[in-house]
Amino acid sequence: MKKKLFVVSDIHSFYTPFKKALDENGFDPNNETHWLVVCGDAFDRGKESNELFRFLMSLERKVLVKGNHDTLLEECCMREFPYSHDSSNGTVRTISDIGKAGGGRAFDECCQITWNKLAKYRELLVNYFETKNYIFVHSWIPTISQNGGYYKYDKNWRTATNNRWENAMWENPFEMYSLNLNNTKKTIVFGHWHCSAGHKMLGHCENEFNDAIWQPCYAEGIIGIDRCTAYTGEVNVLVIEDEFLNT
Repeated sequence: MKKKLFVVSDIHSFYTPFKKALDENGFDPNNETHWLVVCGDAFDRGKESNELFRFLMSLERKVLVKGNHDTLLEECCMREFPYSHDSSNGTVRTISDIGKAGGGRAFDECCQITWNKLAKYRELLVNYFETKNYIFVHSWIPTISQNGGYYKYDKNWRTATNNRWENAMWENPFEMYSLNLNNTKKTIVFGHWHCSAGHKMLGHCENEFNDAIWQPCYAEGIIGIDRCTAYTGEVNVLVIEDEFLNT
């Protein structure tokens, strides 16, 4: 039986535009055929981490793919103090909001509270989600990296270590596509890199921001959906009907 997948990525704690986009695309959490798929980076940068967290955890049918910001959040919580990139990437804001720094708590205490609150969320994170015709990741699947920056397709990407998956989460997916690194015979759906960069690569626009195209970027074997929400204030929702794999 086909499921209707509502796919988003890089919400970055912008709950209001995310929920608005879901509603406009007909997502119904009470419909047993509707599933939400988040391709990573749910938090950081925006101001609505708590609202987003509550909504995500309220859904019965969801898939949460891990993104690089999920790793940054975990690392900062475990460290219990921030580096400069934790501020610039919005991780400090997420931890402060979820850990209720406004109540006068020290940052290390906020880290502990956030770590405990997000325990179930972290348990649900997966490196990828695969259906009959699609593979959903944050950025790309793990590849074999050789000297000189040469990349090679890895047929065993599904069983790659978590460390290799975390490295793949930082790759430029449009560059990986340009290197012909999708031999999966399926369409890879990803976020991480704003889709206007893909449109520029394909010659649809001249500049990633000045005349940007923010709608999902389609090319053979890929769909990029990151709408650069922190910049645009909007979220792309990709609606796909497909069959789940037998497990």
